[in-house]
Amino acid sequence: MSFRYALAKYTTHPERYPDTVLYYDEQVSIIYDAFPKSCVHLLILPRDAEFTKMTPIEAFEDAKRRESMNDAINRATELVRDKFHKKWRRKSSNCDDDDDDDDDNDDEVSILVCCHAVPSLSNLHIHVMTTDFHSSRLKNKKHFNSFATSFAIKFEEFPLQKEDLRRDSRYAESLLKKNMEWMGESYGGSFKKLKSDIDAEFTKKWVARV
Repeated sequence: MSFRYALAKYTTHPERYPDTVLYYDEQVSIIYDAFPKSCVHLLILPRDAEFTKMTPIEAFEDAKRRESMNDAINRATELVRDKFHKKWRRKSSNCDDDDDDDDDNDDEVSILVCCHAVPSLSNLHIHVMTTDFHSSRLKNKKHFNSFATSFAIKFEEFPLQKEDLRRDSRYAESLLKKNMEWMGESYGGSFKKLKSDIDAEFTKKWVARV
């Protein structure tokens, strides 16, 4: 089977993949992204046989389909926060003290809920992820720009306006070639420098729980 259909099995038989599927019901499966681009990166997969075949831009024109994802998005967001805080704690002047939930600050954990304007996989999926980009799977400019530019359509942007240029796949794909920008700085095409700064910024703020 083509890689484009790699997600199909999690919509048809999620019960068979307990190591990948965190949650499922009749409407959705919530899974770990196999190639996470941040510390915690999950996918929401609608399970309906017709829904799953649609592109995000097409599917989320419909208000009922958008609303049907709200509970799953809330659940996935809480899973992301929980999993992040189980692994990482905020650095502080007393970071040698015992781990304490008071060190956790949800405001410090930014979460992106989005769909790619031109998905690389056939089954419809929504990304729910921390925005730290601290991952060994973030390997190149395309990976970064697919989430750091408007190629990543935030869920609240749906339905797209009729004049939105991202409806044109050629325009959308051109966003992947833009100079990389992060925290107000332009990195041009220097992914190595960007990745180094991303990882340094993360380790400045967070420390792994023992």
